[in-house]
Amino acid sequence: MEAIILAGGFGTRLRTIVSEVPKPMAPIGEVPFLQLLINFWEKQGITRFILSVGYKHQIIREYFGKKFAGCEIEYVIEDKPLGTGGAVLAAIKYLKTRNSFLIVNGDTYFDVSLEKIKKFHKKNNSKLTMALFATYESDRYHLVELGSSSQVLSLNANKKGKFANGGIFLCSSSIFDNVKADFLKPIAFENDLLTPLINKGESKIFGLKNEGVFIDIGIPEDYAKARRLLPTLIKC
Repeated sequence: MEAIILAGGFGTRLRTIVSEVPKPMAPIGEVPFLQLLINFWEKQGITRFILSVGYKHQIIREYFGKKFAGCEIEYVIEDKPLGTGGAVLAAIKYLKTRNSFLIVNGDTYFDVSLEKIKKFHKKNNSKLTMALFATYESDRYHLVELGSSSQVLSLNANKKGKFANGGIFLCSSSIFDNVKADFLKPIAFENDLLTPLINKGESKIFGLKNEGVFIDIGIPEDYAKARRLLPTLIKC
């Protein structure tokens, strides 16, 4: 199975303490955060990673090369900021198969079972299944509104929801076949790609609630939490 990891962000909020490397390469113990992500998903059956990279991408490419942890590594370089949606659309062109694939945020650890999300995805005949975590931080995360069957009704639920998108998406191969993009401006994955599909009701998009540990290293406080917890949760 293949996975796209979005690792091209500037990491502005973390720049005060991680300035020499791109955010996904922020050190956790003796290894970069991105290595922990790759190890986590490789152990669950991912055999090929497509890394969408931009800021200081040379550091990532030199560290991982074309093979890492027994997995093939492909790089898609953003010469200009594409946004998360633009990065996804650029990266899917490098998928080798028409099977379902995973999209993972490169600055987020979420303890999600790949087998569990695959079973849920198949059971619901879903086009896209997103892993959700419980939170009331509506000022930091977009809360998701779910229907009675766990179908996603809105990605901007505000006070209507208590679960947020955790940055892990299992996608059927055809989910973005009809999406057209000229890449003239950055495209947001949730707002510009998923929300129109949800509003049209043309695609079956579901949310799977998860109780696993969720850490977004985008701010110093949570990066400190990741440095404290992740070395005990993921073994390289």
